[in-house]
Amino acid sequence: MKKHYFFFLVLFSFFYLAGQTQTVEKSDKTIIKNFYINLGGSYSDYQDVDYSNVQQCGFGGNFKLGFSHQKRGKHFWEAGSVFNITIDHAKTHDEGKATVMYGNVYFKYLKGINNHFYVGGRIDAFDNYFRIYANLSNNSTVASAGNYLYGSVIYQTNINDQWRFMAIGDLFLLGFQNELPAFAMNYSPNRINNGEVDYQDPALGDPSSYPYFAFCYIGNNFILKTEFLFMYKKRISVAYNWEMRRFSEVSGYPTTWAMHNLVFRFNIIHREK
Repeated sequence: MKKHYFFFLVLFSFFYLAGQTQTVEKSDKTIIKNFYINLGGSYSDYQDVDYSNVQQCGFGGNFKLGFSHQKRGKHFWEAGSVFNITIDHAKTHDEGKATVMYGNVYFKYLKGINNHFYVGGRIDAFDNYFRIYANLSNNSTVASAGNYLYGSVIYQTNINDQWRFMAIGDLFLLGFQNELPAFAMNYSPNRINNGEVDYQDPALGDPSSYPYFAFCYIGNNFILKTEFLFMYKKRISVAYNWEMRRFSEVSGYPTTWAMHNLVFRFNIIHREK
């Protein structure tokens, strides 16, 4: 029995010392600033039940500009702009291809718990999604726009002297959103549901028209963003990020889409002190 106690004591001491070593691998006064560009490939998957039961998917590209500022163990903040474009087609046939464009402008701020964990939030100040179907005239454009607030978490660590790893997660909490069309009508579904259709109002068919935005929250709108980033030395990184959304502007007819990106990141400016 004493041997078991001794074994657990040694094991506990090992993990404690390892944890202490990781915590001081860099001073909490270290400040890291990056201005970077992302280029990579995208894969999208989409289904809108109030439009069609058929799933659609396709490949394309990803572009991002961002700036991050980190004080080790204290705080992390980042601002960025993302653009994706893919060409989607139905999984059951090759007809009815759609051009998909997605743009996002965001800001996030997280407070450090220690050198490895950070918690905070993210705001999407601009978030627009468009699908343009080549073979349709009426209702050829499916669109959504919104402003969203997320809870965010970051975990980071040094793999060795040359490689660092960072995992990022953002979970939607609440926001405002607009979507169109609703079935065969090129108008905002929340206005149709409330019987407030004014055919003389051109803003009714504009997804970015704020008067027609509807309040949404985690109970009726699910958005999850994840990213796994492998950083090599000071300039180069490789990352995989994934975003999944599910919402239902019309009850019982959900829209679900996901975007996968495999990207190469280059720090145009890197400062560390």
